[in-house]
Amino acid sequence: MLKLHGDAKNLDAGRAVHLQMITSGYHRDRYLCNLLIQMYGRCRSVHDAIAVFHTVSRKNVFTWTILIVAHTHNGLFFEAVELFREMDVHGVQSDEFTFSAILEACSNLGLAFLSLGKTIHSRIHQQGLKLTSNPTVICSTAMIDAYAQNGHIEQAAEIFERMQLQGLDPDLIAWTAMMTAYNQLGHAREALLLFRKMDLQGLEPDRFAFVAAIDACSSIPSLEQGTVLHSRLLASSVECDGVVGNALLNFYAKAGLVHESRSLFSSMKVKNVVTWSAIVAAYAQNGHHEPAVELFREMLLDGIAPNKVTIALLRIVEACDQPDALDQARELHTRFFPGAAAAGDVVVATALVNMYGRCGSVSDAKTVFDEMQHRNITSWNAMLVTYSLNQRSLEALRFFRTMLLEGEGVKPDAITFVSAADACGMMGDLSRAVEIHSRISQSWPSNQTDVVLGSALIKMYGNCRSLAGAAQVLDEMPRTNVISWTSMILACEQNEDNEAAIHVYRAMQLHGHKPDPVTMVTVIKAAANLHDLKRGIEFHAQAAAFGFATSTVVGNALVTLYGTSGDLQAAENVFKELLQQSVEDVVTWNSMLSAWNQNGLPNQALRTFQRMLHHGRHPDKTTFVNILNACAGDPSKLLQAVKIHALAAACGLDSDTDVANTLLHMYSRCGNLSRARKVFHAITQKNVVSWSAMAAACAHNGDADGALQAFRGMLHGGIQPNAVTFISILSGCSHTGLMDEAVSYLYAMSSDHNLKPTVQHYACLLDLLARAGKFHRAEELATHLPNPVAWNSLLGACLVHGDAETAARAADTAAKLQPLDCAPYVSLSNAMSTGKNLKTKLNYFQ
Repeated sequence: MLKLHGDAKNLDAGRAVHLQMITSGYHRDRYLCNLLIQMYGRCRSVHDAIAVFHTVSRKNVFTWTILIVAHTHNGLFFEAVELFREMDVHGVQSDEFTFSAILEACSNLGLAFLSLGKTIHSRIHQQGLKLTSNPTVICSTAMIDAYAQNGHIEQAAEIFERMQLQGLDPDLIAWTAMMTAYNQLGHAREALLLFRKMDLQGLEPDRFAFVAAIDACSSIPSLEQGTVLHSRLLASSVECDGVVGNALLNFYAKAGLVHESRSLFSSMKVKNVVTWSAIVAAYAQNGHHEPAVELFREMLLDGIAPNKVTIALLRIVEACDQPDALDQARELHTRFFPGAAAAGDVVVATALVNMYGRCGSVSDAKTVFDEMQHRNITSWNAMLVTYSLNQRSLEALRFFRTMLLEGEGVKPDAITFVSAADACGMMGDLSRAVEIHSRISQSWPSNQTDVVLGSALIKMYGNCRSLAGAAQVLDEMPRTNVISWTSMILACEQNEDNEAAIHVYRAMQLHGHKPDPVTMVTVIKAAANLHDLKRGIEFHAQAAAFGFATSTVVGNALVTLYGTSGDLQAAENVFKELLQQSVEDVVTWNSMLSAWNQNGLPNQALRTFQRMLHHGRHPDKTTFVNILNACAGDPSKLLQAVKIHALAAACGLDSDTDVANTLLHMYSRCGNLSRARKVFHAITQKNVVSWSAMAAACAHNGDADGALQAFRGMLHGGIQPNAVTFISILSGCSHTGLMDEAVSYLYAMSSDHNLKPTVQHYACLLDLLARAGKFHRAEELATHLPNPVAWNSLLGACLVHGDAETAARAADTAAKLQPLDCAPYVSLSNAMSTGKNLKTKLNYFQ
């Protein structure tokens, strides 16, 4: 609106927007203040522009330059020069737009300012810029690249758009630079869209433009558009040299077309290390590990020096999830680089550390690191990342401290601090987080914090459950982008402050940042957590408007949203749209299975599972957890469940702890305690869920002794029980009348395990009292629990055990606590209809 009113020179409308900003609290936002200054300048109200300028607490180069431009555009050239000098005094570095405006002012001021003009030209030359009175295409292109390198895609795009608005037709280099910027920062769709716009401008792409477009197709990925580009490339006069060939190799590898990759590789006349790395990656990333290793060996025989192939070395194992990945890594190490670390080859040794880290062997990585005669910051970072990557957070932080103390003069960089912040976040220790942040601040002032480091700090504080700390980091960042804002939204969502997540999402857009698919997934998840269908539909519409309608990750989030909100028709519609694009993504199938389960439709879940198998999709552990839960509680589905169990075993997933826990739960709910026990005993890494599920299985099937035995075994194994464990134990006591034991366990919850009993725990004790005929004590306990669950439990127990008077009071209290629920009346009425205690019945209904 500010830009619109500025262009129209509508001062009154601009002032109205300014007033709205003040009442809404956005008048302190630097970005919006810059736009205000620009608007007032265009509306020829320089005094208003100056007034806004003085309200900006942290003025940056754009703030100063926009005010200078406001003066030059209004003929106030002398004042513009004075502002420029004041800007220098404040230590703010001028950019090409500042210089352009001042050169315009100098030219209008005449000979008196010739020396200043020469000084400015000298400074431009020192900074490597080449300007006329307006930014040239070359200079603007350089700035696009500079912004992209620092993660500021919005500013890069703004410069590109400004070139066109100022009548500077971008040349092929500028178009390619902007496409490359989009690719580098994860906006591949925008890069491809820009390529199409370039076509419409009549510019014929060169090899670099083709490479940028092909890279975008690799990232999306888009097989159809990539193959069209390849065909067009072959029909053009552009030579398919190493640069273009490498891009095509990477594209076909990402698309899973290994045969096409190999054919292209064979046809290439010149093969450099990048070419070899690309073909090795094509095989490794698509599961063909043996051919990848053979190609690696062939590359060495082709005369490529070992210290030049570190990328290929990593690519062989980075996508390898097979059991022999570590063996292959060790073979490569001992056969080709046995003495690299000791010989002082830092590049290869660092690559080996990275390789072992990706294969999950911290010990091998540390051995290589310790053998290194020389280490640089990349080496230290590789070892630090290895610790974090393998969930060794405490060791990562210890290593970080060692690096600071014994780092041989190595100065930590952004990667160092990002890795340390990640490790601290994994621990969830706020005191350590504050310490890490303090260390970072000492080496990296907040006004220099880049987007990647700032986002890592936001994530760290979010994982440590400190939204205030995360918000402070975001507020202090000199520049933000969609990644930093999304990190803040995610921190809110993960800490169950979903309203705050949605608020931050809206604030992000007010700051001029367009959400990406990850942002949309996060805010849709927040709406799902709130069961807020209305806002979920709003976010669905926004996702479509932003061009994410075909995004699989966004679609999966929408299926979950609609499933959680009970709109199964909408969930199924999105699911069908996703399947029309691809049936490959197992997460899509899992999302729909979960939606059926959440809404109590196990038969639909089973049918969807059969469709999934029919399409040739391999279930993962989440699939099995979902479909086994669909079978739980229905003995008629036991045979199907046994078959699913066999399929899980065939997939090698029956030993997974999550799947095994679900199997245990399913067999228990289907009444087959013996199978549940068998599954439990086969679990090699029992966690609190495993033990709690076994206790629940015993309690559900009337084996209180078994439930208590599971509880004791759990404690003996050093595993702390949780609230769910105690519900199982108390339920077992309730069904077998173990009054004293139940009271003892309820007391132990808080005294021994620091757990606060909930209404569900007290309801178990209440049921036990009623079963023992101690209705008066049960009613006393319920009085202290103003919750309909407790009173409904008392009602059910009283009806079972024949205390109609207490049942009537329980029904009355439950109904008052939950007026819209008629269940208490129905239960009481059904019981009274037998004719027992007719007087009580009449009194109650009166």
